[in-house]
This record gives sequence, C-alpha cells and structure tokens, in this order.
Amino acid sequence: MKRFTDQTMGEIINWCGARLQERSGIEIELPVIKDADDGYPGQLIDTAFGKIRYRTMQNVVDLAEALGCVVTPRRFDAPWLQVTLTPCRPESDWHRAARDVEKYGVDSPYQRIQKLEDPSFLSDLRRSLIEANVAGQEHLLNLGVNTGDELMSVLELNPDVGCVGIDHSPSAIAAARQRFAGTMHTFIEMDINGIDKIDASHHKRYDLFMSLGTLHSPGVDSKRVFMWCMRHLLSPSASVIIGFPNCRWVNGVPVFGARTKNRRAQDMSLVVKDVYFIKKYLQQHRFNTTIFGKYYLFVVGTKSPTLLRLLQKAQSSHSPAGDCR
Repeated sequence: MKRFTDQTMGEIINWCGARLQERSGIEIELPVIKDADDGYPGQLIDTAFGKIRYRTMQNVVDLAEALGCVVTPRRFDAPWLQVTLTPCRPESDWHRAARDVEKYGVDSPYQRIQKLEDPSFLSDLRRSLIEANVAGQEHLLNLGVNTGDELMSVLELNPDVGCVGIDHSPSAIAAARQRFAGTMHTFIEMDINGIDKIDASHHKRYDLFMSLGTLHSPGVDSKRVFMWCMRHLLSPSASVIIGFPNCRWVNGVPVFGARTKNRRAQDMSLVVKDVYFIKKYLQQHRFNTTIFGKYYLFVVGTKSPTLLRLLQKAQSSHSPAGDCR
C-alpha cells in the first residue's frame, strides 16, 4: 500500500497508472479533508504529519475515474483515507446491443439503470421541470417514455398534468400502462420516426414537450421528428425539455462524457452538435433557452413572459363572444 503525503496530483496519477498496468488493483492512502476549513484541495499545508496536500472525497472519485477504475473505501483514520482502485470492466452490454424494439425493454440490461437514484440526474431533471413551469402545464408529450420513470418526477411537481407517452418498445409501454393504470395518462406504442402519422386529435395540444435520451439515437431521424413535433403538436405557449446522454455506463455507474463509436475515449462532438441544433432552433422560434447538466445535458426552452402575454391576448381576441366572462 502506498501512502501519499505532499505529492502532486500529477505524481499520484503517474504512480497509480504505472502500477495498474502491472496488477488488477492497488491500495493507496490519501489525506482527505474532514472539515470544510481545512484548506483547498491540493494546497500544501504544514501539519503534525509533516507537509501534506489535502484532498476531498470528490478528488478521490475523480482520480479513480481518470484512471478508469472503481474506487472502494477501506478505512478512514483521520486524515488518512485508505481505498482500493480496481480497473473497470468494459462498457455495459446494452451499449453494444443491436438496435431493435426491445433494446430498452423490460427484460433488457438497460432496465437495471435507476436514473432517478442518481442525484445529478434527478436534480437536473427537477430543475428543468421547474424552469419549464411544469406546475402551470396541463398536457405533456413525452417521446421515449419507456416505463415512465421521469413521469414520476413530473407528477411530484404537478399531479394534475396529463401525459401522452410514446415509445417503440412493446414491453416498456405495457409496463407503463400497468404502472399508471386507472390514471389520465395515455401510452402509445409507436416508432417515433412515424410521429407524423399520429392521430390529428393530438395536434396543437401540448404545452410541455419532453424527450430525454431518445433524440440522440442513430435509428431516429431526430431533426425531422423534433421539428415536426414543434410545428404540429405543441401549443403556441409550450415549453420544451430535451435531454442528451453525456455518459456511458461502466460497472453499473455513469462515466462522464459521451463517446462516438470509433473512439475509445470520450468525444463529445456529436452531443454538442445535437445540443447546438436544438438550442439554435428554439432561439429562432423565440424561445428563451438554458443548457445545463452533467451526465445528461438538458436544453430547456420557454417563451418569454412578454411573448406569452401577447399570445394570451391574441387568443382572447379570437375567442367567440359567448366565451367571454
């Protein structure tokens, strides 16, 4: 076991990287900050143990990720934290699975992922819903609803919203129907590439449009689908939430950074391109846009208060006289 004291992070990474090439795991000790006022991470400080550079728990987690490892805490004897670093297994199998209607079905490895148990994803999802004013919306369209996990967060903030969820997986849609049986929500089994075939009763209806982790799929004509939904399915005052995965799943946990098929390391070129397209389209159609997130990048589009007032005024001026109160 190696104890690090005043070594820089560069020296730590070099030492660990060299040892990990020789063995399947290593044990190290790092001085970890216990109290918030102990100093900044990496700052060289005189202590009873001599000169040391304090680290944080986040530093330790980031170190493991940089080395392609899983970190397992073993013992903490202040200030020393003993951990084991073990190289990660390859990416989860569902990343490499052939695209078919059940790639994300109820019996697929993908269903083991519990995104709502990840604090980063959950907090970003809640922020997106608040910024999209979900509390004031009545009709939600969710492309790629799967079994309806994200709908649970929607209902926490607005239990009265009605959702139409669309997914191409028969088993996922069946699970969503069973999960929300007896509610106002509707779940449609459909390849979203054929969204333009949806019944006309859905046109110009939705005041919240959400699609998380679906429009990036190589099997989806994402730009055409997105623009068609914007033109035909949304009300003039609708808000929009589009999410793009910015991670891969390794050892059951998300690893930051999207990756293209021809690269082993992260390459965010495609996800940045997709995010930019959505942002540019929304801005061209007079939406205020916000982009944020970590493992998922959220693009939230809302109409400005001034524009909303103009839309409401226009709608009221076209209402039949008998509808006036």
